[in-house]
Amino acid sequence: MPPIDSVSMLDVLLKPTAVSPRVEIFMDSSCLIQGDWKLLTGKVSSASWAGETYPNASSAGNVLFDYTADCSNGCLYNVGEAGDMTEHVDEAHTQASRLAAMMARLKQLRQGIWTAKDCSAYNATCQDPVEVANAKYGSFMGPFCLLGDGE
Repeated sequence: MPPIDSVSMLDVLLKPTAVSPRVEIFMDSSCLIQGDWKLLTGKVSSASWAGETYPNASSAGNVLFDYTADCSNGCLYNVGEAGDMTEHVDEAHTQASRLAAMMARLKQLRQGIWTAKDCSAYNATCQDPVEVANAKYGSFMGPFCLLGDGE
């Protein structure tokens, strides 16, 4: 199992002017955020933008989930405040060295993804979170993946 990646965020919570010590977020095997830059790889679903009012008459039958972007070679977005927070402009071609560095880092981080070799020890049953919240937690959200004997 890989080591836990943790950074104390206490100063950020207690001091409004504190700067976060986390400069990198490994979202999953296909997405990495470093500072203001977001790297996406592979086939990215829901790769579209809705208008100011969505849904509307012109979007009848138009499902945002149907659009897929091909980021096989990496799509790179400047999502910082002064950049392109809505991810409209892929800067992979203008930021080739940044793209290469982030792709290398993502490849390195992927090696730390833990997958259980023997899943027999994990008897997980995932239930609908709303049903569990209503029935077990008095309408509050809580754990909804049960391990072992269901407790």
